[in-house]
Amino acid sequence: MAARREKPLEPALAFLRELWALDHALGSTSKLMHDRMGITAQQRMFLRFVGKYPQITAGDLAAILHVEKSTLSLALKRLEKRGLVARHRDSADARKIPLVLTAAGRAFDRPAMGTVERAVQRALRATKPRDVEVVRSFLQRLVLLLERGNSPRAKSSGK
Repeated sequence: MAARREKPLEPALAFLRELWALDHALGSTSKLMHDRMGITAQQRMFLRFVGKYPQITAGDLAAILHVEKSTLSLALKRLEKRGLVARHRDSADARKIPLVLTAAGRAFDRPAMGTVERAVQRALRATKPRDVEVVRSFLQRLVLLLERGNSPRAKSSGK
């Protein structure tokens, strides 16, 4: 098959192409993680954050990770069913139900080869901190615009 010539793209399309490639790579790596480790990248991230924030509530975890509570709730039910996380009523406030890692869950709360976070760590080590901060700032701005619905008001204010 002959190599096709790529046409120049406007900056937004060129950037989106890279985002789609990233999304595909994340999904592929997550599937490989599931096949090899028995856990997806998203499930592992949830476990890692519960490990970093002992006694965190599901609502607080959803806010930190920028996921819908319903998405997190389904994932937590699966993780609970597998015995990786547990919920315990807070003795000081019965309305709070903090999350804790079980012994099996703690086994996933450590660095591991072949994970998304390992690839991110390697990329971060190979990138200047200033460049990382520029990318992080850009992504935060993009998320904000998307969450605002990309309204003309948001565009005109430069935010």
